[in-house]
Amino acid sequence: MKASSHGCFAALAFFGLSGLGLGGCGAGSLDNQNERAGKILIAWTLNGVPASTDACNGVDHVDMTFQDSYGSLLTVSPIPCTLTRFRYENLPLGNAALRIRAYRGGGENCPLGEGIVRLRVSDTPPDAPSPVVPVQIYSNCQP
Repeated sequence: MKASSHGCFAALAFFGLSGLGLGGCGAGSLDNQNERAGKILIAWTLNGVPASTDACNGVDHVDMTFQDSYGSLLTVSPIPCTLTRFRYENLPLGNAALRIRAYRGGGENCPLGEGIVRLRVSDTPPDAPSPVVPVQIYSNCQP
């Protein structure tokens, strides 16, 4: 599994900050270790069905892109589609946006669908996955 950070300008175009109610670029970011005490525990559904071997049929993996309130992005990929929960730590505290995107396998970089949610990151993860990200899967690759 690989994590990569992206700059603020990519975030503005990527998530459309105004629609998510998050701030723009500014002081603080994924690079500030003092602000990275956040923990999340998430899950996802595919067309309304919790992740499983059957639900993930045709989906090779998913990736998670996290955007903090300063506009910084972090992408973790690949994540097995069939996981029933995913925990990630060392994130900035506060408001954020999270996207789960599903991909077809076979060496293709073919996004099949995605789901985006807003969340509040705290230093204590929930006992059960929250949020559960609803991923809409399409029959063909999406741009």
